[in-house]
Amino acid sequence: MKKFSNKEIADYYDQTVTHYRKFWDLNHSLAIHYGIWEQGIKTFRQSLQNTDRILAEKAQVKRADYILDAGCGIGGSAIYLAEKYNCRVKGITLSDRQVKWAKENAEKHNLSSLLSFENKDYCDTGYNNGSFDLIWALESVGTSASKSEFINESYRMLKPGGRLVLADYFKTGNFSTDNNKIMKRWLNNWAISDLDTVEDFEYKLIKAGFRNIVIDDYSRNIKSSARRMYLVSFPGYIATKLYNLFYNATPFSKTHYMASLNQYRALKKGYWKYKVILAYKP
Repeated sequence: MKKFSNKEIADYYDQTVTHYRKFWDLNHSLAIHYGIWEQGIKTFRQSLQNTDRILAEKAQVKRADYILDAGCGIGGSAIYLAEKYNCRVKGITLSDRQVKWAKENAEKHNLSSLLSFENKDYCDTGYNNGSFDLIWALESVGTSASKSEFINESYRMLKPGGRLVLADYFKTGNFSTDNNKIMKRWLNNWAISDLDTVEDFEYKLIKAGFRNIVIDDYSRNIKSSARRMYLVSFPGYIATKLYNLFYNATPFSKTHYMASLNQYRALKKGYWKYKVILAYKP
């Protein structure tokens, strides 16, 4: 199993940002995650914001909360939380480029007084014990080669009574990704080493000390977003091939279309599920 370094993970996001801008409404929604479709959601952009809404409501975000957005991307969720709840959010990411962009987005939304962004590893932040009321992780834990390190660091950083809320992908069985070509072509081209099953992840949460764990399945609700990604992989493939006729594309941008194809194929075959998890520190 390939273990991606922090630099490789940052490289993935830096090298594929053009694809997210073109095909994933990045410039407007500031989102690098699946959109959750429910009754009343009519557009892709609405589905992306609905994912933020669902996590925020499950975590019962309030104005007094100090939130760590672990894997903040370009600041989309942090901006959503600050605008809706007027709470403070610190965002961390492995990408200097994302930090810069997130700060610019905060300024554009007049939220710099509530938001801050840093280049940090969410498995080893250096922040004090009990610094945060809520740890927020929207499709960011998957990139960690050790989910236990993220969970233990989150528990340490939370105040007593604090919450961890996340949405992410989970394998549906204890198979090796290396032995599943569809999963490997998806995950490795997103700089993801491997996924936990939700049962393994829950066990690690309990072992770390988390309690009152609630797990909800939104696999059906993200299927339209997964299909959208699948469909845009075809023009993405053509554009990549044409680009390579004249320039040398970066490693992840060359194979990004392959991940888009296979994430949907793997979902249809039932190899993974999309879960939203809430857990409390006693």
